[in-house]
Amino acid sequence: MRDGAFNKNTITILYKRAGEHCSLCKKITTKPHSDPSKFHNLGEAAHIEGLKDAANLRFNPMLSIKELKDVRNGIWLCQVCHHIIDNDEKTYSVEKLKEIKQSHEMLIVKIQESGKSLMPILNSKDREIKRYQKMISEIEAELNEQEVIFSEELNKAKFILSNVIKEREFLNEQLCKIKNEIIDLDNEVLQRALLEEKNVTKALEILNEEKLERSEMKLARGRVLRARLLISTGDRKAAEENFERAFQIWPRSLVAIEYVQLLYFKKLDYHRIIEICEIALANETTKPYQITLLEHIAHANIKLGQSTCAIERFNLAKEYLQNMEKGSATSLSRLANIEKHLGDCFKLSGNLRQALNSYEHALNFYHRAMAVDPNLVHEKELAGLATAIGLIYEANNNETEGLIHHLRAIAVLDNIADTEKEKALIQVNLATCYLKRRTFDPLKAHTYALQSVKLLTELSRNEPNEYLEYLIGAKCLLADINFIRRLPEADDLYKESIELAKILYKANPIFISTLAHVEYNYSVFLIISKGEVESGLDILEGSITKLKASQVAIFEYVSYLSQALFFKAELKKNVDEKIEILQDILTLTENLDSGDKSNLWRMKAQHLLNELIS
Repeated sequence: MRDGAFNKNTITILYKRAGEHCSLCKKITTKPHSDPSKFHNLGEAAHIEGLKDAANLRFNPMLSIKELKDVRNGIWLCQVCHHIIDNDEKTYSVEKLKEIKQSHEMLIVKIQESGKSLMPILNSKDREIKRYQKMISEIEAELNEQEVIFSEELNKAKFILSNVIKEREFLNEQLCKIKNEIIDLDNEVLQRALLEEKNVTKALEILNEEKLERSEMKLARGRVLRARLLISTGDRKAAEENFERAFQIWPRSLVAIEYVQLLYFKKLDYHRIIEICEIALANETTKPYQITLLEHIAHANIKLGQSTCAIERFNLAKEYLQNMEKGSATSLSRLANIEKHLGDCFKLSGNLRQALNSYEHALNFYHRAMAVDPNLVHEKELAGLATAIGLIYEANNNETEGLIHHLRAIAVLDNIADTEKEKALIQVNLATCYLKRRTFDPLKAHTYALQSVKLLTELSRNEPNEYLEYLIGAKCLLADINFIRRLPEADDLYKESIELAKILYKANPIFISTLAHVEYNYSVFLIISKGEVESGLDILEGSITKLKASQVAIFEYVSYLSQALFFKAELKKNVDEKIEILQDILTLTENLDSGDKSNLWRMKAQHLLNELIS
């Protein structure tokens, strides 16, 4: 099923509300089948605001998938009328179709209330048609009687008609040629204006901006269409080249938004995503597209660890949205989504209080949206917020409350289809929570981590770039749990995680921090579990080097690097080397907020340093 396609229940509601008649031409849309247990369906559920890849131009990028396939965005039509509205969006605009649907449903209601039926109306039309058919038959019979008399005149008329048809076909061919040669003719006129008449003003009128922009847009659309076709054949490199050429010709949001989708999931080129969206944003004047571009930039900022930049972009998108449309279910849902991402950014930067505040704002917006439109369903989003809030509780050492939120989130997702990714990520959160001091249960942690790895492995087969990062995290966590439980599978799981992290790093160097984290965990395992201190230290040194070169957010960078350096200091036998590493940790963690997690390593480093000096 395509995104936005109506489900069976919605289709049933639409044709029942239409009284099983086409809302436009009023024809009945069912007829009996030769099999007494079946019937022929002659009707279709059509979109009022169309699908993105539909032939018409009624697509609204502000609509969510749920709103697109909502019953209020549908109209019941016969197959012919469906084709007509999709090929004439000027006549059949969104407002016009809504008016037609409302008028038809009101007619059905009036007929029902009056106790009448549509059938008498249709029968009267049928009688009228039969009357005209009879008249035509009588006229034809009379003509047949006079055929001998008028045969010469008829043949002459047929000959003239044949010549007229041929002439029309010839003129149509000439018209097509003229249309194809317009640009060349313009160039000839342009040359005459410049070279013979030396009239620059006339030349500029010929080369007017509107005409050039239309040509550029048409050419860019052709490139975008070719890129889509190339994606369908699996040639993503050629698709990217066509998107790039389209964007160079027409650097606007319509090209940019499709282009960045390819860069997100197929190439992970976040710097280029930001560059493209910034250029398109500078050329864009339509608020809905500006908001979408700002969101794309912010998401790329997050991937690059640029939480401050992401917060600025999300806040600007939120401001535009609040000024543009207030109180609608669509705008409230989108505001909720932005607040959720703002919470993620604040969490990434270590500002847990502000993160919790944004998550609570998001919850409020979602509930308001559902109050405005009771048909809206946001269970998946609410589950995501529940687990995000659970992580905040965990970070504030309230593991029990965190666990409750994670379990609540997974219970919600169990009743929703197509939520494998969301379930897998919450299972990772649950597994991590079961390793905490107050909620420690390594067996449950192992169960959830294993389930997450299985789900993400399956998802990664189809979209490796989209899910590989999550799979590495889940597999490394499973290795950590096996390490804690002293199971032999830990070694292989760490090695598999490192190999996957190398693949991800090779695809995009920004994932150097992912590789560093896995290597750090493996070094701890080698030193503590297997007693391989030298090889463990070598891997630890490599991990520290990679962390220093990474582009993760400062909060994450300081936290992980402090942890790795402290472990290295503990392993060093030389006191001077220990002191030097501990002083590096103190320097690294200077000027941190009192609530920052990295302060734990600062306090540990200070305590150990005091012992060594005394």
